[in-house]
Amino acid sequence: MSTSKVKHICAKLTDIQKAACRTKLVKLTDAITTAQDTYQEEASAIAKDNGLSLRWTRRQLYTGKGVFNRRCANPWNAFVRQKLNEENEGHVPEDQLKLPAFIKAHSSKLTSAYLCLTLVDKNHLQENINTYHQSRVKVTRANPKALQKDVNATFKTMKTEWASIQARTGLEGMYLAVQGDVEQYHKLKLFYTAKVGSFIKDVLGMEPKRFALKVKSWVVGDFDSAGTVSQRLSLTKLVSLCCQHIQDGLDIIIPTLRYPLKKKVKMNYNNYEGKIVETYGIALENFPGTI
Repeated sequence: MSTSKVKHICAKLTDIQKAACRTKLVKLTDAITTAQDTYQEEASAIAKDNGLSLRWTRRQLYTGKGVFNRRCANPWNAFVRQKLNEENEGHVPEDQLKLPAFIKAHSSKLTSAYLCLTLVDKNHLQENINTYHQSRVKVTRANPKALQKDVNATFKTMKTEWASIQARTGLEGMYLAVQGDVEQYHKLKLFYTAKVGSFIKDVLGMEPKRFALKVKSWVVGDFDSAGTVSQRLSLTKLVSLCCQHIQDGLDIIIPTLRYPLKKKVKMNYNNYEGKIVETYGIALENFPGTI
């Protein structure tokens, strides 16, 4: 016995209904386009202000709390965790049961015991686990690259604001910020007005950048306090820091020569006398004797 397929025919829409559907579609399309444009602008602004990539910012916005809400702990979780701790009490870590294996082995017993709990017991479990979560201290891992981006973005904005204030009010001043630890990557930040720069040169007898490098060496080297064993660096790290400081000093001195060079001069330790002293007339104090 064969059955013939029944063809369903939809009623034709009137012109008014077609216009209403078209208006609804246009409205929906415009709303989605506006939301997409706003999302793009917000993501770009966040990425630019914080020195982050647009791709990473989009991912954080998409997987954030507004899109995917993480499940909160419930009385069942607290109950199972409590029973697991009771089961593992007195056992060494190697012999303790893991949560999946414990649930698989005692599934029926756990379910029966949980169903016997009263509403007061469940509320008590919920309060205990909420208190536990609130008391946990979140450990933020050090991220030198993220700190570097944050510092660069912050001081870029600060420099613009400083220049605007100086031009508007005629104030003279400076700001100087250096890294607080050798493991940080960001470079020193220095801004000064013309009169402050003249003060550093004439009164302190050094270039502003050289003054900033001295502050950096003092802070990073921790010369104002006695060093501890935990603050000691490896020999390789110390050599790298010394070479970096010498190169920074050379970069500052070269432009002050009578005939400054346009290209960057790299420190040469193997042929120091010929490549540095005789060529540019620059010598390191106590080198190579005590360094």
